[in-house]
Amino acid sequence: MKSRVIWIGLMAAAASLAVPALAIENVAVGFTTPTGGQTTGLYSGVVRLRVSGTGFSLGARTNDAFYDVASQALNNGYYALGFDTTPLVGFNPSRNVQNFLVGPVPAFSASSIYNFKINVGPTPSILYFGVMDGAFGDNGGRFDIAVGVPEPASWAMLIAGFGLVGANMRRRRLVQA
Repeated sequence: MKSRVIWIGLMAAAASLAVPALAIENVAVGFTTPTGGQTTGLYSGVVRLRVSGTGFSLGARTNDAFYDVASQALNNGYYALGFDTTPLVGFNPSRNVQNFLVGPVPAFSASSIYNFKINVGPTPSILYFGVMDGAFGDNGGRFDIAVGVPEPASWAMLIAGFGLVGANMRRRRLVQA
């Protein structure tokens, strides 16, 4: 009986430590307009993003979400990934996704794949992604963005797991007394 209680407690603890699942929405963001792509869902607070892909501007300048690929220099200007909760307009580097990061800018990745979090504000909104360039005739390429937030059911399982561990600890105390 005692080993069964311990086993149940360990299983509950393992379930409570599981990483919450993410609801994923994929957005393709072209380099040929300021608002290259947008979400269909509404998001608020801190949102996880996985961005991959590159685009080019000025004919041959290849950029990923954060860097000029050839020089590996941080791109603070018009050719990095842009973000807003309203449709983007060109030549507006204040909407660079770097300004909304939760944590530091990710290190350069030769694969041009980045996982990071942004704060999108408290109001549930559609998210708009694009490039802050203003002359799109010489641009091409795209970013693929996976937008994710923890699912409520995963959080419920996490809380239930902690509850089972607590109930098991309380029961053990009552049996020993």
